[in-house]
Amino acid sequence: MTGRVFGKTIIVTGGAGGLGHAISRLLAAEGAAVGVIDVDGEGAEGVAQSLTRDGARSIGLSADVSDWRGISSAARQIEKKLGDIDGLVNNAGLAALGSVHDADEESWRRIMNVNVCGVVLASKAVLPGMMERRRGVILNIASIAGLVGIQNMAAYCASKGAVLSLTRQMAVDYAPYKIRVNAISPGTIGSTEMGQRLLSGDASPEARSRRLARYPMGRYATADEIAQAALFMLSDEAEFATGSNLTLDGGLTAV
Repeated sequence: MTGRVFGKTIIVTGGAGGLGHAISRLLAAEGAAVGVIDVDGEGAEGVAQSLTRDGARSIGLSADVSDWRGISSAARQIEKKLGDIDGLVNNAGLAALGSVHDADEESWRRIMNVNVCGVVLASKAVLPGMMERRRGVILNIASIAGLVGIQNMAAYCASKGAVLSLTRQMAVDYAPYKIRVNAISPGTIGSTEMGQRLLSGDASPEARSRRLARYPMGRYATADEIAQAALFMLSDEAEFATGSNLTLDGGLTAV
């Protein structure tokens, strides 16, 4: 087997969900050994078993990225079974509707803990080994919500803005160790559960039409399209890219 990430070991957090599953599947097809981490342990194991049946090396584990003991233990188990960690995809994330004036404190903290602290803790779990070996790639799945304001999504926008800022900061810190840190900012991914929840919040067909009309390409992204971009960023083809953010939004933020 050969491929664009052949021989690399890559962790995908939130790997049981729509986008995480798509990324895991594509990385495995392109030759990577894939560690699938998700708070849904059965889902993570199911994805890993599917990849293994297709001939890849994979392991699925249950862990909450906002819990240091859990995520660090999962990273160690993946390294023990699959080898040195070459890449990390910080994909795990949460979203909820709400503005600042009616913010639910528990929901706000949970979104920040998963979307921001989860990136920090998962990265912390793999960085020492990457620094020692002087190679590695970290890819943070951000969002256009970190670039523009989205009505009634205060916590999510704040968290993804933090992810983009953290991506730039980490790129500066770890470039001397030949570790690349980049982000991808998708628009709405219509094929995922999170995307469907967002779209279901539109109160009427007219509201859904107005949302779609904001996209110059006239449609939403698919998980497979975002996965292709992730593959590029994790491959050696992007070896001079660090501190960058690849926006995949069908032209929404260009308008």
